[in-house]
Amino acid sequence: MSTLLRSFVVIASLLTVFSCNAKSACSMTLFEQSLIEKTLENAGLVKPYLLDAVGAIKGKENCFVIYYYEKEFGNQRLTQRLVVVPQNGDSLGLYGIPERPTEIKNSTVYFNFSKKLGNHIDFNVHELPENIYLDGELYDLDLYKKTSTNLKVERVNVN
Repeated sequence: MSTLLRSFVVIASLLTVFSCNAKSACSMTLFEQSLIEKTLENAGLVKPYLLDAVGAIKGKENCFVIYYYEKEFGNQRLTQRLVVVPQNGDSLGLYGIPERPTEIKNSTVYFNFSKKLGNHIDFNVHELPENIYLDGELYDLDLYKKTSTNLKVERVNVN
């Protein structure tokens, strides 16, 4: 009987710890993809496109959900963007990027480039970086802020 009671206490303790961590953790479930798609549409990015969830990043003061956006145009042209949504959901950041990210590790998004030429974006920050350096190129942030409850967005000049 005491073994059963100890097992119950251990399981109850673990469930409490994991449920507390789940509430404070940064996860993809914080954002509905349909809301992201509606915001993208209002920002001028219309379907058809590929939108893949890359992951969630817990920074020092904020949580960011990262998506990879890709659209192919009829003239064999491809546009790729990193879509970054802060936890507060009031804005959406877009970075034109040269290729798909390879992994997320320690609040950082990595790409398959040399470290010397820029191979990562560090999101261990409160606000989105105004520009990023990847593969020897500088890419600027396009920031869109929600202007009303019906998900209308407007571009914000960050430079």
